[in-house]
Amino acid sequence: MAGIANLTIDQGSNFTYDLEVTNADGTAFDLTGFTMVGKMAQGYATTYPRVVFTCTCTASMALEGVVTISLTADQTKALKAGRWMFDVVATHTDSTVTRLLEGIAIVTPSVVKAFT
Repeated sequence: MAGIANLTIDQGSNFTYDLEVTNADGTAFDLTGFTMVGKMAQGYATTYPRVVFTCTCTASMALEGVVTISLTADQTKALKAGRWMFDVVATHTDSTVTRLLEGIAIVTPSVVKAFT
C-alpha cells in the first residue's frame, strides 16, 4: 500500500521532497533497479494539465530507500494555485509496478508571481 502525504508547494519557488520508502518492519526498501515517476493533476480524471516531478535516486539513495521529487521555480510558477492530486510510482526492471506515495498537494499563491 502506498504511503500518503500532503505537500505544500509555493508558487514560484523551488520544491523538493525526500520520500523515504520502508518495508513493513521499518527497514529501508531497496529501490535498486527501479525507475520512479511522479505526476500531479488537478483531479484524478484530469488529463490536462499534468505536471511531472523530477525523480532523483542515486545508487546510494536507492539502498537507503530514498527518492527525491522536485519541481523547478519555473514549473511551480506555472501552476495554478489550489488543490492538486499527486502520486509517485516505481517500476522495477522485472516490470513490477509499485505506487510509493500519493496525496494532495496544495499550491500556495505568490504575489511576486503576478509581477514577473
